[in-house]
Amino acid sequence: MIPAQRQFRRVQEAVGSAMIGRIGAARLGFVRREVAAGITAGLVALPVCIASGVLAYAPLGQHSIARGASAGLTGGAFCAIFAAIFSTPSFVISSPRASISIIQASLAAFLLHNQAFSGNSAMIIDAMSLCGLFAGVWQMLFSLSGLERIIKCTPHPVLAGFINGVALLVIAQQFWLLLDLPAGWPGAGTWADPGALAKLALALALAVFIVYLGAWSKRVPAMLVGLLLGILVFHLLRLSSGALPLGPTIAAAGSMPSLPFMSLLSAHGRQAFLGIAPALLLSSLILALVAALESLLAFRVAQNLSNVRTEAARDVFGQGVGNFASALVGGIAAAASSTQLTANYEAGGRSRLSVLTAAALLLMVQAALGPIWTEIPAIAVWAVLLAIAVLLFDQWSLRLLRDLLLAPARVISTGAWRHLAVAAVVTAITASGAVIGGVLVGIGLACLLFIADMSRAIVRRRYRGDEVVSKRQRSAGDVALLRQSGPRRAVMELQGVMFFANADELSREINDLFRKVDMLALDLHAVTAIDVSAATILQHEAMRSRRGGKRLLFASLSPPLEDVLNNRESGGPLPPGSVFPDADAALEWMEEEALSREVRATPESVPLARHDLMRGLSAAELELVAGLLRRTGFPAGAELCREGDEATEMWILTRGSVSVRLRVAGAHRMKRIASLGVGTIVGDMAFIEGSRRSATTVADEEVECYVIDRAAYAAILRDHPEIGTKLLTNLLGETMRRLRATSDELRTMSE
Repeated sequence: MIPAQRQFRRVQEAVGSAMIGRIGAARLGFVRREVAAGITAGLVALPVCIASGVLAYAPLGQHSIARGASAGLTGGAFCAIFAAIFSTPSFVISSPRASISIIQASLAAFLLHNQAFSGNSAMIIDAMSLCGLFAGVWQMLFSLSGLERIIKCTPHPVLAGFINGVALLVIAQQFWLLLDLPAGWPGAGTWADPGALAKLALALALAVFIVYLGAWSKRVPAMLVGLLLGILVFHLLRLSSGALPLGPTIAAAGSMPSLPFMSLLSAHGRQAFLGIAPALLLSSLILALVAALESLLAFRVAQNLSNVRTEAARDVFGQGVGNFASALVGGIAAAASSTQLTANYEAGGRSRLSVLTAAALLLMVQAALGPIWTEIPAIAVWAVLLAIAVLLFDQWSLRLLRDLLLAPARVISTGAWRHLAVAAVVTAITASGAVIGGVLVGIGLACLLFIADMSRAIVRRRYRGDEVVSKRQRSAGDVALLRQSGPRRAVMELQGVMFFANADELSREINDLFRKVDMLALDLHAVTAIDVSAATILQHEAMRSRRGGKRLLFASLSPPLEDVLNNRESGGPLPPGSVFPDADAALEWMEEEALSREVRATPESVPLARHDLMRGLSAAELELVAGLLRRTGFPAGAELCREGDEATEMWILTRGSVSVRLRVAGAHRMKRIASLGVGTIVGDMAFIEGSRRSATTVADEEVECYVIDRAAYAAILRDHPEIGTKLLTNLLGETMRRLRATSDELRTMSE
């Protein structure tokens, strides 16, 4: 090999080694980031999994608390692992939820009164595992049959009512446990226990601390900190005052769960399970419905964070597989969690490696805690459950209840009281302990609401900027430019009630349309209500369109709709400059924006010689006409003429724009019926007819113009008829162009 070749080979090897080193460093950095994010998400999920497991097993009594905590950790780990295989955004983490655990707890409470199961905790636990397993099967069937689209149609008031009922139920249960630690659930609380007040005060203090810590800092895992603080305070108080009864620890040694479904091996067990098959299937169906809806809402949050389009069927199927696998190893049911996935994403998690890390952390904690469950106080877990219940309350319904108390007339006039009534009914039934009954009633009310309010398609009409233009009159050159760029502007007229399902479909249509247009206005004058989930979707679409160089505008928002869309609790407010009083104002803004991006045919200031009215005049004729005209100007807000005035002048706009407004009976202010921009003629119809003004004309901005009064007009017609003929011809052409544009708009709107 000659020296040059050897030198070239050395350079190649050096470059290759450097590239390999960079790739290796990038991969190592990726792994470190994903593992760190997974640990963060796992720490956030840890107290929720323990508390949810305790909640599910609470009806079985104090001796089953450790089993419940272990089942919560198992369910969180295995459901997260198997659901992540199918989930569209790969950073989504699943974990047990209070709204799901309460359904399994309701089944356990029901079986305590069944003769075949009473007193046999192992059989009841197997029944709870079967409920989770069947729920997984239901969810997979939802996905394969396409029923997940129907689940998304659940109105927010129904979901809010169920969630509020669960929150009240969890709070009530913790109060009963703190006051007398009943063996059954629910039980009648009593103040006979001398340590009841001390336990209650400590649990409430810990719960308040967790809630305020979570509100103060989103980066701190408030529930984990609260759980650890509760353990520390419990042991310090027990050391300082051994006589103060603060309740039990989670469990005694040796109380860990055995393998599931062992009771099915005996003939007696199989016979007992056949006897409760209808209740078991119904409970699992309700569990599957609630878990699927919770998961779909969480996946929507993931889509908002990452802009990764979710596939509902695939995601629900993955949740079903996760719950099926969790039940096989004795874990409780779970659902995709918006809290954990947000923590994972904000910590840098972008792949399934972060999810696997979080699951591994839960399993390691479960193995490590096995020998020391006796050191973890039950009161700390109950405090976490109280905090979860407080945070579980639906903010939309609480805000609507506040508005009903402070401004009842407004809530009644908008019809929002109906949604609050639905939420209240479902809340009352669920909070009474009839969790499954609350869900069934909610499903029935959802069907009635759907039939009454949501039978119409959300999009009533679609049109482009070359089909319908704003009421602003422009020069012929600007009109031609706008017709040419019209397909890049669009308007959607919406109607009815907006909720999660149709807002999600609208989101997809908006995304598809933005591939063809630059600006889109949503006309909401026929929308009667928007729930919180739909508002969140619209807010996200408005922000995402701006990041992509597009503009999503909102027009004709009533005050209640504007309040919902600008509510910070659902992700608001809307971006500045995106709300317009009506669709015409939004259209006009889009047209001005389009003209500003083009080389305008009409500049911001037009000399008289380039005005459409002067088309066809020679230089001498133009000089003669200019000598008869008077140049003037108006400041913004000034009236050029008022409705009912005698029409003694007309104006040739050379700079600025004006609005034509009409007084409408019963309205607080005049309605804008047209807008005229630079290069157009103002007040010509009444002037030519010799009639009085039919509307008021107001300067939108600083205006410069030429004035033709009666004397000048008469002099042109009398002394220079050939010039008068040209002016009248141009005036007639402008009038015909306006009529043609109006006819085209009416034809489009009637289709």
